[in-house]
Amino acid sequence: MLPSASRPSSLALIGQALRPVAATLRVDTFAKFQELCGELESAAPGTYWVAHAACHAFMNGMERVILAPADPSAPEQVQRALRALLPQRPELIAMPGDHPTHDRLVTTLQDWRREQGLDPRDFPWLLLDAPPQASLSALCAEHDPDTHPPPPPWLHRVWPWVSTLSPGRRGEERLPGTCVAAALLRGTTHRLRGVHEIPVRPSHADLARARAAGIDVLGVFGQRRLVGLHHGPPKSAPPATDDASQAHAGATALAPPGIAPLPAVEAPWAERLNLALNDACQEEIRRHANGPRLWKTLERRCRAILQGYQQATHITRFHVRCDEETASWGYGQPVVEILLWLPQRVQHLHFRVMPR
Repeated sequence: MLPSASRPSSLALIGQALRPVAATLRVDTFAKFQELCGELESAAPGTYWVAHAACHAFMNGMERVILAPADPSAPEQVQRALRALLPQRPELIAMPGDHPTHDRLVTTLQDWRREQGLDPRDFPWLLLDAPPQASLSALCAEHDPDTHPPPPPWLHRVWPWVSTLSPGRRGEERLPGTCVAAALLRGTTHRLRGVHEIPVRPSHADLARARAAGIDVLGVFGQRRLVGLHHGPPKSAPPATDDASQAHAGATALAPPGIAPLPAVEAPWAERLNLALNDACQEEIRRHANGPRLWKTLERRCRAILQGYQQATHITRFHVRCDEETASWGYGQPVVEILLWLPQRVQHLHFRVMPR
């Protein structure tokens, strides 16, 4: 149930196509999806969300889409569709939109996962949309872990809805967040291609509550205003603040100096890697002023260290980024984002190295 180099990234969709679709179908291109299900440009505004989701999945690196035809308002159809697509082992499952049948999806998938004996972190993951007018504060209150059971790791609630200009459409449309979030959650991209806008900007407090409640929050980042996922401050961190020194003190109090507290890799080499990355970055931070030259230097040093560790560890590949956008995560200080692909259940891990 874990991703591998031989297993394509996949999104399963439940919903209605423009053309009659008698049974579950699987496609590897958006052109094939439109050929079998109907062209996106022919749909009326505010409809055909499965095509929008397929379009943005392929456009952002997903390799396979599975469609199980069903009326999202019909519980029995939704349950049959989910059961029909599960033998194909999709990684992500979505039924875009806010539907009263969401609960049926959750209970059916929960029962199937129990039958299969899956670990809670294993695929498939289920993506659910928040109501279109819901505020993040209200959504966090509704799923507050202090008053409700914590959501399982395989259940992802996505907020908010996004104004998007999908290819082939004449204008922007307001789409459910799950229409664009699959590639971000799967990790095939970290910033969406295309034209998107999110008019709401959640507070730091709401982002922290959302993370605790298992809600995935979409946001815009950097000067180019690209859409990605807010990871929010760590659950154990103090409340976010605009004071940079206080924020850094809160981070370093919970982790080795200079490294923000993030999920640890349970391997003997992980601590050595953390220290090597941190030492290299601290050295460059002392030598260079904060700016593009420093960012590129940090990126180059971290990449060189990871190349050395890759030969002696189970890291299958990695991604390193340090630029103006990542600097915005560190209250104006340089932050290096590193993603590691490991042959374990948690395949993407972030090391964000901050200055002391």
